[in-house]
Amino acid sequence: MNGERAARLFYSFCVMAGAAVLAANILSALRLVPIQGEYAVVYRVLVFRGGIVLAAGLFALAVLVAFRLRAGTRTAPAGLGFAASEWTLRGLCVSTALAFLATEVGKLAHDAEMRSFFAASGYPVWFLYAVIVFETLCSVGLLEPRARLVAASGLVLDMVGAIVTHARNGDPVSDSYEAMHLLATLVAIVGIGVLRERVPTRAAGVIESDPTTRETR
Repeated sequence: MNGERAARLFYSFCVMAGAAVLAANILSALRLVPIQGEYAVVYRVLVFRGGIVLAAGLFALAVLVAFRLRAGTRTAPAGLGFAASEWTLRGLCVSTALAFLATEVGKLAHDAEMRSFFAASGYPVWFLYAVIVFETLCSVGLLEPRARLVAASGLVLDMVGAIVTHARNGDPVSDSYEAMHLLATLVAIVGIGVLRERVPTRAAGVIESDPTTRETR
């Protein structure tokens, strides 16, 4: 399987998994399908995308970094076609955008608890709604190629703030798992977004086209 085809499959997975979590949160907010029991286990796996999205993002970032470090050589690192594909970056952005939108639905559905949490954390209640608006706008920005790096950078700061808040409150580390997962994915998005622009189109397909490499189709 070539890199471009793998990237398209990855994008499809990101859309389906992200949409499933968003739908689950909406149904839960409407009290139609409560997230509990075995369903909650499956839901939790989908929230973290089974680790697939983050792993793919970190892999793509590592490949692009390796490509830059080996600039000037004739050999491209394995996986460059996938790492440099627009579909890979789109998949990461769609997955992250849907994750944040699902989170906003959850915050609004548990408004009283969120207001209490923000107040206990030393923030004014209005800040909760400012965060919801900010995260929603940045989520939409992730879907726009010209704005996604700015949006991702803004969400990086947002997630750092969330992790610091939990740490300052003395909350269990598990309370920050989702924020850490999103933070790592956002860092990958920013890194890939910057580095892939420096990959020549011919180089991205060198593994499939250059018979001197060991990569097979």
